[in-house]
Amino acid sequence: MTISKTFIAGGILTIVSVLFSLKVFAKCEPYLTPSNDTAICEESSVQLTIHGVLSSPTVEWYRDGELLVGQTSLILEVNEGGTYTAKVFNFYCGYDNISQGNFGPVKIETLPSPPDFLITTIDSELVLSPASFNENWWQDYTIKWFLYGNLLPDVHTINYSPEVTGFYTATLINEIGCKKSRYITFLTVSPPEPNIETIIGTIDPNPVRDQITLNYSLPTDLSGNYKIYDCMGVLRKSSFITSGTSVTLMIDISEFPTGVYFIKFILSSGEQYDRNFVVH
Repeated sequence: MTISKTFIAGGILTIVSVLFSLKVFAKCEPYLTPSNDTAICEESSVQLTIHGVLSSPTVEWYRDGELLVGQTSLILEVNEGGTYTAKVFNFYCGYDNISQGNFGPVKIETLPSPPDFLITTIDSELVLSPASFNENWWQDYTIKWFLYGNLLPDVHTINYSPEVTGFYTATLINEIGCKKSRYITFLTVSPPEPNIETIIGTIDPNPVRDQITLNYSLPTDLSGNYKIYDCMGVLRKSSFITSGTSVTLMIDISEFPTGVYFIKFILSSGEQYDRNFVVH
């Protein structure tokens, strides 16, 4: 089989053309992100990243023209304002070996955050207080409270009375969106003491003639009894009461003479509550 010189020359030319096309297609254009000036809040940061660089080059980062000693990665974590640039030496990019590449400048602006503050506990209430005294310091900020990281949507004041035990966080947000958060490690909330309004709801009707309706709620771990006395201190009626929520108890008083009476609730916890009613 005979292969002409023209055919061989044409094949070589085709291969060279393909290789040239691949090199053009693989043209390296490394770049820096973010490429535009950027603003960050105090106590936050942004990453400057050089993309499109192969191998392990030598990297130098600069802030306001000053070398940042020890910063030799293609990624720089920035938490201070200034103008940043980078130099990358002896790296491969596509088919090219580049002795030096310059990146930037990118200006980073630091925006003010809310003032420092503390969370203190006063009589089971969480209160925000400034680290340095400033009257009405909170009025220019949005306040948000969190329980285990979940927003408490209806709480926007500097003081908050927690209803449950847990991990609480407070966050201040200024008008430009910068935040500052503080937390209280763990707050134990004691269950509220029973009170007469929750234990004994209503006595109805009052004044009454023949029968009173007693509405009450009693926790399941409690029991008790009631005793009814007249104004002379004479015991007129007594009975046990059972625990439950929104319990209705009907008490017959048709034989009671006209006058003022007192009903005493005695709980197994030792607490006692008094109410009065009038028979006419």
